[in-house]
Amino acid sequence: MVARIGVPACAVLYALWLLIQNIRKGQVRWRAAVRLAIPVTLLSAVSLLLSTRLLLRAYNTAISLEIFEATMVAALSMIVVFWFLMLAGASAFLTSFYPNCISALRRVNRRVFGKDAAIVTLLAIGVAVILDQLAALLTARFHACALFSVSSPDLIVSAAPAVTALAGGVRSVLLNAATVALAAVIVHKLGKRWMLAPIALAATFFYDIGDIHTPGEFALQYSLGLITMGCIGAFCVWFARNNYLAYGLVLWLLALRPALTQLFGNHNPGLHLQALLITAVLVASAAWAIWPSFGRGSADLS
Repeated sequence: MVARIGVPACAVLYALWLLIQNIRKGQVRWRAAVRLAIPVTLLSAVSLLLSTRLLLRAYNTAISLEIFEATMVAALSMIVVFWFLMLAGASAFLTSFYPNCISALRRVNRRVFGKDAAIVTLLAIGVAVILDQLAALLTARFHACALFSVSSPDLIVSAAPAVTALAGGVRSVLLNAATVALAAVIVHKLGKRWMLAPIALAATFFYDIGDIHTPGEFALQYSLGLITMGCIGAFCVWFARNNYLAYGLVLWLLALRPALTQLFGNHNPGLHLQALLITAVLVASAAWAIWPSFGRGSADLS
């Protein structure tokens, strides 16, 4: 429990310290960061409003419904403000250390890196399938140490599950991109390579280990997390490398994967339709990123 809280907290504090240094050096492109954070915050606010019925779970009948609604409005407003600050900080961190990441979305750069991004994305899908099969195999073999989730998906309560999933996916892409950038900066700043081992062992706690109670549960969940983190590191170092477009496609796919699993796994035809809408957007965005690569041109990362 200490590691699950302490490791992410230390990572956030270190990221803030690095960001403050860049602010003092004048390396933060605030206009680009704010222009990136505002639409993502608005989309997050939309997803929050569409899921307001979930807030009724916390309704205490000892108070009036009007007071509860007023409290929820204030809480939602503070959440949106917090999201803007968090997303603006993530955007500033990402664009200050890797200023060319946004320009990878330009058509001329998609023309150059699109095919490579498509191949890397297919490779990431294959690795994800292998990891899922490995997790299922280990869970079946050591079922006494496995942790199973029986919670109901919150997405199905949304007024528009597809819109909620897409809006939340955009926020997830930005935050995960900043996390990958932080990991790359940490590796780059390491003076001694042997320090990678303890950092990797600590970074495994970013993986959703769950509420463990026994050494066997910890061994199984931590092993799965360590294997997953190892695959992510190998993917970044050996395959994606400096192809920012590939990172964007993979992060976008990973952000929408839970929603597709929840919606397609439900027997409600209406939810299947919502999943098909998300799939259509995913395919369209992949085509948008890859299609220009069938032309000719040179990269422009300015």
